[in-house]
Amino acid sequence: MLLKSELKLEGLNKEDLFFFLSDPLNIEKVYPKQLKTKVRKQDDRYSVEIYLLGQFLNFELMIKEIKKYELIVDELRGPLFKKWINVHRIIEKGKELLMIDEIEFETKLGFIGDFFAKRIIERIINYRNQSLLKIFGKEIQPLFIDPLQIDLIKGTSLLAFLTIFSLAILIFLPRNMIIDLIAGLISWILLWYSVHDLFHFIFGNIFGIRFSYYYIGFSNLIKIGWIPERIRLLAITFGIKINRKKSTASKFGYAIMYFAGPLASMLIPFIPAIYLSMKHSTIAGYFLLFISLFNLLFTAYFSPKYGCISKGLRVLKK
Repeated sequence: MLLKSELKLEGLNKEDLFFFLSDPLNIEKVYPKQLKTKVRKQDDRYSVEIYLLGQFLNFELMIKEIKKYELIVDELRGPLFKKWINVHRIIEKGKELLMIDEIEFETKLGFIGDFFAKRIIERIINYRNQSLLKIFGKEIQPLFIDPLQIDLIKGTSLLAFLTIFSLAILIFLPRNMIIDLIAGLISWILLWYSVHDLFHFIFGNIFGIRFSYYYIGFSNLIKIGWIPERIRLLAITFGIKINRKKSTASKFGYAIMYFAGPLASMLIPFIPAIYLSMKHSTIAGYFLLFISLFNLLFTAYFSPKYGCISKGLRVLKK
């Protein structure tokens, strides 16, 4: 996929713009603060750490081609992209400079990944362009609106609705083996997906933790190296941002909040299995019981190492 961007700058010589763009360390100055970008030089290449989709992701940046004052071509390698080539062109037009970006990229998730990545990249590039205008003298306040951020009220309402809906379909659908199995699977998946952050929110508020917003991001499964990369990248879920400035919880309150999410997603999905077993839908019930047990064992192993239980344990050690 090809993404193009143009930026006009007045009262600036091309040498200053070229030298600024040719130093990747300046990425920290022009990227949104929410991305917590850190750039480090390593010989002839640079390591770039970005907080994206709820996780810190590490990329490698290399300058592939330079034509002094005219052209910079860089290549990015990392966990999300099969291909990323960014061509920066600087064109002088009278008293104006025209900076043209051509970003050719391909995600590891195919055209669907490309579609969603394009929306995020466009927002980042727009913020970067505003930052460049400010750095070079224009009075402007750069603004970054994360397309994956969800209002706290809307997000909580959605998770509550999914939880109620997942239970309702078990009760009100007509009974037969195939429908039981399909309804049970839908119920199980929705419960597993929705209750994790909903219980973070509920128990967090009980113990004095305040939150800013929900976001769509990667599950902590992305940290487990032995899971195939494509599966890890497909593990998209809800996350919730803690507002630590407004929170008054003790370390025990934080620990309970962290523990509540994985415990909910381990135990509550047993409800469809138990309900269907009690209604004599033994095949559907036993199948859901099997995947519930697998989920319980997997999360009990995974979460203390990489997930929310590990965060709760770290809080208690402070």
